[in-house]
Amino acid sequence: MDEQPTQPKKRQTMRYSDDELQAIKGVFAENEDLLKAIRKVFYQMPLSALDLSLLQIPFANKPLNQKVLRKTFLPTITGDAPIQQNFDLWLTLALKDMPVEEAAVHMKSVGLWIEYIKQQLKAIETGKYQVKKPKISFEGLTDIKDKVSWEMYAEMLARNTIINHVEQQLRQLDLLAGKKDETPEQTIERLSKDSNK
Repeated sequence: MDEQPTQPKKRQTMRYSDDELQAIKGVFAENEDLLKAIRKVFYQMPLSALDLSLLQIPFANKPLNQKVLRKTFLPTITGDAPIQQNFDLWLTLALKDMPVEEAAVHMKSVGLWIEYIKQQLKAIETGKYQVKKPKISFEGLTDIKDKVSWEMYAEMLARNTIINHVEQQLRQLDLLAGKKDETPEQTIERLSKDSNK
């Protein structure tokens, strides 16, 4: 009996596997309404009936889609990531030239927004989007009453970083999803051409 030669394993060059890219395309391609519904969850805004239905379909009991969302908004260090594509949100800290006191406030801020992102991802995964008194309130991050200066700074910095992070990740999902009629390979090729311009 002749053995068939095995195909060499395709080298992964992106943080997302082929299955994850396919999931991104299936969920987010030409689906701006879903991206906006996710934004509303991250900013703890009221959700319409349409938002609720859009969120339920791709994320309720869909582990791969939940994994993709978590990988996008809350990346973690892994041993299997492609070279130069391993990072987490703590790497956003530029501590090198900061005095210790200032660095401590920045670390507090990053820790706060990481916990906030975890909290809101769990809301999407469980379908409990609008908790009356969340542990971390988005609006509460701008409440400066009765707070010391470092606490006000850390919370305001966390709030602004959350907004920047959410917008960047929504944009990334939109770009990776591409058009419905593109294959994942065509989307990657298009993005590669765009980045070389």
